[in-house]
Amino acid sequence: MGKVEPSWCPEQQKKPPDLCTDHLPNVLAINSSVLANTADIRDRLAFGVYAFNSKVDVALVCNGDTALAKKGSKTVKNADARHYSVFFAGKWDKSYVKGVRYAAIRSIQNLKLEKPVRIEKRMSDKDYLHSLQTSELCLAPRGSRVWSPRLFEMMWFGCIPVIIASGYYLPGACFFNWTDFAIIVPEEKADQAGELILPYLMDSERLTTMRRKVLELRHHFTWSKKETEGDAFDLALLDVYLKQQRC
Repeated sequence: MGKVEPSWCPEQQKKPPDLCTDHLPNVLAINSSVLANTADIRDRLAFGVYAFNSKVDVALVCNGDTALAKKGSKTVKNADARHYSVFFAGKWDKSYVKGVRYAAIRSIQNLKLEKPVRIEKRMSDKDYLHSLQTSELCLAPRGSRVWSPRLFEMMWFGCIPVIIASGYYLPGACFFNWTDFAIIVPEEKADQAGELILPYLMDSERLTTMRRKVLELRHHFTWSKKETEGDAFDLALLDVYLKQQRC
């Protein structure tokens, strides 16, 4: 994994190696791969070497609902056009998470679109899943952390994600180009979300291409109860391997 040379221990030149144990946690933190949900690269500014390090650590698919994933793969088979232009369900008060969700949703509601926008704070599970599979774009804004299980739910049901977060190192980012099948909006541009997604909504061919890609790749973002080639477990192991090679 490209371990550091013996010079990592400042005392090694003067004292026996067994006195270097105080530095071992730092060595492990810097050079070992951690598999984590909280893949926020900005944490390193606050927590240093003990925070997520995109060079060696692995971002996991943070949704293990295998039943829901299976339902999505059975329900949604094609990349046909959909009824809603944009869908979101969840908390979006102006005071929540520095108003990121509020700003994004307001900017989208101001758009003049042919297809309706559906924004809900609460809805039944059945209605939620139906909206996922009948919407062109689904919002995946950050909550208390940058990652959200909803991101993978929308992918399972073939909805193109609009990820509104800064610093989120996405699962499989070493070998998947997320911009091929998702729209990424930095938090600082949340109030421009409507403007940023509009070109996509105006191009039906582009939406179809991206949705096909979502459907093609969604099994890689699904955990399995049984050994399944290419699932989220394989994705994580492959990522570890690539990080060892310094992706």
